[in-house]
Amino acid sequence: MKQLVKILRSLLPILLWLPVESASASASTLNLNQIFLSTIENNQELKAAQSTLEQARAWEKEAGRHLFPSVSLNANVTHQEYPGYQSLPAGLAPGVDLFPTRLYGASFDVDQPIYLGGRIWNAWRFREVQRQKAEWDQRATQQKVLAEILQLVWNWSAQSEILKVLGESKDRQEEFVRLTRRRLKTGNAREYELLQGEADLISYEPRMSEIKERLISLQKGIQVLSGIPKTSVFPASFFSQSDKSPKIEVRGEFLQRSREQNPELRAAELGIQLARLNREIDLGEHRPSVSIKGRWGWSSPDRGDIGSESAKSSSLTLQLSVPLFSGLTSLEVKRAGQSGIQAAEAAYQSALDRQLIRLEEGKAALVASGQRLGQSRQWRQKAEKALAEGIKSYRVGLTSNFQVVQLQAARERAALGEIQSRLDHHVKFLNWKLALGEPVEEWSKGLTTPHIKGP
Repeated sequence: MKQLVKILRSLLPILLWLPVESASASASTLNLNQIFLSTIENNQELKAAQSTLEQARAWEKEAGRHLFPSVSLNANVTHQEYPGYQSLPAGLAPGVDLFPTRLYGASFDVDQPIYLGGRIWNAWRFREVQRQKAEWDQRATQQKVLAEILQLVWNWSAQSEILKVLGESKDRQEEFVRLTRRRLKTGNAREYELLQGEADLISYEPRMSEIKERLISLQKGIQVLSGIPKTSVFPASFFSQSDKSPKIEVRGEFLQRSREQNPELRAAELGIQLARLNREIDLGEHRPSVSIKGRWGWSSPDRGDIGSESAKSSSLTLQLSVPLFSGLTSLEVKRAGQSGIQAAEAAYQSALDRQLIRLEEGKAALVASGQRLGQSRQWRQKAEKALAEGIKSYRVGLTSNFQVVQLQAARERAALGEIQSRLDHHVKFLNWKLALGEPVEEWSKGLTTPHIKGP
């Protein structure tokens, strides 16, 4: 029995550890693809853009329905008086009333437009272009939201790495303080050197606390915008761990690619088509129209005859309408429509000019940030190597406290500078890709996968 108790006591820690281990295994680490999928599914701004797109598609279908005839069932009672006329004497035409005061009717009416000055076809085309513009607007909204998520993720990664650097510096500072205390006892250090080392050690606490607050704020922002669960596990960093030099595409027909892919430019280009179609729709009211109207039903002074053969009636009408004069409003409509087209063309040209500037500035900024990143990496590598050599010399008494403090500060500045340069290069790359109009969710996959082309 005692042996069984001993066995159970030895197994108890293992049994307690299993649920914790299984829970941690079930909570997988997030990646960018999961965050993007959750954002597309849960973000409210994207839902609004998708609803607008669905509305545009419904309006396009509604416009196409006007090509088909409309059928309606009508019933009416007409009261009429003819004071200047007299009915025939009852002896001449018994039971005949040529001018009844009340007339009952019921009919099926069909209206089939054939040509309404081009309004039907142009309205259908107008809704089609509106749907295309809504698709590009939805894509622009998705690009904007995903870019915002990406910047938050990168900022979180940068702050996480900064916290790691400060933690490493704090650990080295603690070691430095221990060594200084030891050297102070042997007379190889002074009191003020120890005090300065302890002061520097304390200074890391508020800095690290501030970084932790930023991390919490950024993580909450990512959770709110993307809709990921609050229990999601973030990786150590969303940056690529590759040390390869950045490969940047700096040659190509960037303006043409931007005209084909950039949502803002495509929407502005479709705005010209909408302005032209809107003018044609307005001018259609001043053009000839042709339609066919049919009627089949019953009409009788006696309500009881409705539905009988004697009261049956039908008609088929080919109607031609030619506007002759409408107060010269057609001239003003044409002038207003032309002004709308000119405004849309000017807006598109202005967007092209701004896009050209954006591409030139973005390319220059991307190349410059890539060069700074390469230099910052070299700076960090040399600073870390110098600190490692300095600590070795300090342990054997060949380096002074002041030199170690300088090396530690230089290493920290280099590490923080490299992180900031990496973040800046990623942001410049993001702006460049947004200018080209390439989907964020596609090209960003290479930024977190080692040894794939990217910043």
